[in-house]
Amino acid sequence: GETALSGDFSLRLSPTQPLEFFSADLDGGGKIGDLLAFVPPAPNTASLEKLAQLPFEIRGKAEGNLDRLQATNLRLSLGQRTHFLVNGNLQNLATPERMGGNFRIEQLHFEKNDFSVLLAEKPMLLPAFADLQGNVSGSNGRLTLDLTGQIGKLDSAAVAVAADYEPARFDMQGTVQPSSVFEKTRLDLDIRQLEAGRAVIAGLMPPGMVAPEQISLTGKVGGALNDLQTDVKLTALRQQKTSTLAVEGNLKNATAPDSLRFDLRFSGEVTKAEILGYVPDSLVTPVLNLPEKTIFDGWAKGTPTNLAAATNLTLGNRGRLSLDGTLRSENYQVKIVADNLKINQLAADSLLWQAESADFTVTAEGKLASSPVSTSSDDRTEPSATLEARFDTLVWQGMALQNILVTGSLDGKKFTATLTSTDERAKVNLSANGDFGRLAPLLEWNGDVQCLDLDAFGFTQKNAFVCDHLEGKREGLLPDTL
Repeated sequence: GETALSGDFSLRLSPTQPLEFFSADLDGGGKIGDLLAFVPPAPNTASLEKLAQLPFEIRGKAEGNLDRLQATNLRLSLGQRTHFLVNGNLQNLATPERMGGNFRIEQLHFEKNDFSVLLAEKPMLLPAFADLQGNVSGSNGRLTLDLTGQIGKLDSAAVAVAADYEPARFDMQGTVQPSSVFEKTRLDLDIRQLEAGRAVIAGLMPPGMVAPEQISLTGKVGGALNDLQTDVKLTALRQQKTSTLAVEGNLKNATAPDSLRFDLRFSGEVTKAEILGYVPDSLVTPVLNLPEKTIFDGWAKGTPTNLAAATNLTLGNRGRLSLDGTLRSENYQVKIVADNLKINQLAADSLLWQAESADFTVTAEGKLASSPVSTSSDDRTEPSATLEARFDTLVWQGMALQNILVTGSLDGKKFTATLTSTDERAKVNLSANGDFGRLAPLLEWNGDVQCLDLDAFGFTQKNAFVCDHLEGKREGLLPDTL
């Protein structure tokens, strides 16, 4: 269990310099803790104690002293599979804060499982493994890097499960300023290439979402790991179709997803296939006929569960949407502006609506708010929402109607709705309410049709108008039988 080194040694000692010079062909190993005895004392932490128990092996040739050590094919192995092969000079080995050098990493192989005892105490977003090679120069206060390599599956698990997949590949250059507090390590990187497949990034996806088949990232990242500035472009491939996303702004706590904060501006274009990777097809297709590609731009600020955001969407040739809202846990408010939105092309066909056969275009502004409420009987929540939409122009079969107001509210299984139009060809004031929580679900309606010009709507070629009062009540209906 003790550390032992063997080989040819040449030592020169002096009273002022415990190790003035040595030359050694090294071959040995032991515990990391035995090596720590040769460096200045560090705070005695639980993490350091666990690190001290890791086995190591060292082989190769080293000449010099702790101020400047020339390494030739020097290989250091940690744990079971992590190892480091280097050629070049290492400097200030006895002073960790100034440690550095000018050397080439012939190979660095990292295995997360070798450090599972450390990661179990403090989980971090790390790859299952990493391989890299390249040049490093500078000191521990500032290192200049030019590296290429590959990394395995990313997640926060302490132990990586072995699997057969294509690793991610990267090519980058820049500077790193290490810190004894990992999150405060500073970066200034130019990412020339980062390509990853679904197997690598799947662990980053929320439950129910499917990662793209392939992503590619280029751009610049700078700042501390807990306060990063980004200017990057992401390309995603799904079903042989490409989506793009350009992001610029600030990311805080990037290594701790549960504490992530952001202040970002974004733009790009997303394919229909990519959207359906994040929202189930069964929820979208019955309602919406999405364009093959949507162009967008906007901003977002906050956390994944507490944010403010705005975006503009160009839905192919089917019009534009602008969304501006906030999310607070499960509560959200959003302002929606529709510009020449072709409902007949966006809405999916149904038994009651043959979308493509109608001409239905909307220019409108609305507000939607939702705040789920807890039930009194258990911890479940029921939906609660309000809607207010004002249609400046609604084009139906070539006829433009104006000044139409729609409101609605949902409280659990109860709802209310109103429709008010002051257009001379369709003056109506209608309301409805329902309760689907009753044993016999209830639907009631009431309103006045002051004027409905049948000729203007194309229902007749004669001057014909409808004026009527509507009132009704039905019990026993269900939402899917209305």
